[in-house]
Amino acid sequence: MILHFGTDFDGIVYTHLTSARAGETWIGPRKLLQWLERQLGMSGYADNTDYLRIELYRQAMGQYLAECEQQPLLQPLPFYAASFGADRFASAATLLNWRDELLLAGWDFEENATMPERLRCFAAIEILYRNKISDPAIRQQVFGFADRFAAVLEQAENGHLPLQKLVLYQPETLQKPVIQRFVRILRRRNINVVEQAPGCSADADTTLGQLQRRLLLMNIPVKSSAAENDHSLLVLRARRDSDAATALAQMLRTEIGLKPVFLIPEMNLLLEQNIVQEGMPNMGILSASLARPSLQVLKLAPAFLWEPVDVFKIMEFATLAVKPLDYGLSLEIARVMAEKPGLMSDTWFAAVFGYLEQGEVPEAARKQYAFWFDRRRYKADGTAPKRDAIGIYAYLQEWAFDYFEENGSTNTSFLVLAEQARRIRELLEALPEQRISFLELERIVRTIYQPSPVQFAPAEVERFEYVHHPGALAAPADTLVWWNCLFENTTPSPDKWQAPERQFLEKQGVVLDTPEQEGQLNLLRQMQPVLQAAKQLILIVPDQADGSEAVPNLLLGDIEAAFPFFRDLVFSLDDEQDRARFSDILKMPETKPIPVRPTDRMRPQLHLRRPDLILDSEYETPTNLESLFYFPHRWFFRQQLKMYPSSLLSVTGDNTLLGSLSHRFLKNS
Repeated sequence: MILHFGTDFDGIVYTHLTSARAGETWIGPRKLLQWLERQLGMSGYADNTDYLRIELYRQAMGQYLAECEQQPLLQPLPFYAASFGADRFASAATLLNWRDELLLAGWDFEENATMPERLRCFAAIEILYRNKISDPAIRQQVFGFADRFAAVLEQAENGHLPLQKLVLYQPETLQKPVIQRFVRILRRRNINVVEQAPGCSADADTTLGQLQRRLLLMNIPVKSSAAENDHSLLVLRARRDSDAATALAQMLRTEIGLKPVFLIPEMNLLLEQNIVQEGMPNMGILSASLARPSLQVLKLAPAFLWEPVDVFKIMEFATLAVKPLDYGLSLEIARVMAEKPGLMSDTWFAAVFGYLEQGEVPEAARKQYAFWFDRRRYKADGTAPKRDAIGIYAYLQEWAFDYFEENGSTNTSFLVLAEQARRIRELLEALPEQRISFLELERIVRTIYQPSPVQFAPAEVERFEYVHHPGALAAPADTLVWWNCLFENTTPSPDKWQAPERQFLEKQGVVLDTPEQEGQLNLLRQMQPVLQAAKQLILIVPDQADGSEAVPNLLLGDIEAAFPFFRDLVFSLDDEQDRARFSDILKMPETKPIPVRPTDRMRPQLHLRRPDLILDSEYETPTNLESLFYFPHRWFFRQQLKMYPSSLLSVTGDNTLLGSLSHRFLKNS
């Protein structure tokens, strides 16, 4: 077996192979762990259980903090006391990541008289935490990535590994400490480990080749006699990413022989949709979004537990495309709340029970109304029983699974909803407290709430190859298109470990990753797309992406500094001259500008053929008179013809509500 290891190889990897070669696998850290567990007979652990680990670590931190508070003279308060009091879940999640880093680096958490104070806290908490995760009933669920990898490394020293060679696609010195430990184990077992050194794929005489050598060998001057028109490096600018997607898809349709490899940083279907519209095969890109109605239910459901009622969340819940509430009933509720925000008014009962008393309304609608609206609510500044929150998410889990089965078992986003609702329920059940506050419930939901990747169309034959991460390019590509080549903040965080802590751990043989190593690794990963382009590199740089202003990738600054003819490499899709210039390189579809015809501002006009329609009113309010003077057409339609605009199912503004209450008060006084 030959393993090809890369930091970004856990997802889609481009290998330049039409089919996988027998005995070779491209894996990242998580796939490596799964492969080792299968070979050593240690598989069977559940994935994505960090929510339970965070809760157990929070309990261990709270227990240790309580012990310190009971013995202030013997044990000072731990360093996390203030942050734990402000946000227990966030503090537990952060320190659990620190603990995992120490465990993966090889620390045994043994107490020592000379250890720094913060490490002493980690060692004490580790004892409490291991007691919790050693429970046989939950051990399979709460063993996370770090615990599993540490156990695997212990067995890998003497266990059977059918491995001939490990190929590293990043230098060993830049790998995470746990990977360096694994490499040392392989060397002790005389298993071959080689590094795939980064190199230049393009010809040295081309513009792309000179850029590769400048990036790889650092600041090598560019030859003034470089081929300025070899078209090996192209930068396409556009005002919007949608414009760039349309132009690129049309260009690929006309350039039949062009088969580029795409680097698509985000899980977005914009580019694929344009490619499919031009008659080319589906690429099979996953779409991940938090805006799906099926996932919106997770964060809107707690609104039914608290008072005062958040009418905006209730309205959003009622107007979702898919929800655990009868469609007709939710429409009636939304209509009432749009005009008179609030629950349980006279209009509310008239609309709701008028609908529920109809004979054709199913019994399930009445049960749904009783579950969501006929429940006890608790003050938002207080606490609510944990069992009520558990009941809500258990209901959502069952509804999502039933909906998935009743609708042909095709929409997998409802399986994701059921899974995330189950996780929230399990996390609530793991809480030792019997009551929960508003902020704690919101924190728990946000901990579990994640986008669900969905594949709307499977990948088809003759599709374009693509990857999502720069480091996932494991082989050179003739033509590489970097879609949305925008700035990504990959700057590592400041060093969280203090100098005495690093010195103590190094004496124990534990070497932690440094921000410098992390920064160098990120830089190498960002350079990978440029280095792996063999003949042509096309950078797509829009000014706006997903409707917001975007910042170009820092690579453009390096290109501008390297080449004095940088302007010749840049083509604006919004400029007619640049489009004509680019058409000489690759066929660009022609555009026909639409003439702009400025017109005068429209003025409201009202022609009455029957003046007798104007009826005398018994009284006019100040607002009605204002409408008559400034907007006579509105006054006529509302006051005379009794025609009102339809409700858009949005909550009426505060000023309008106050004005309506004032009018009602003055009319009745």
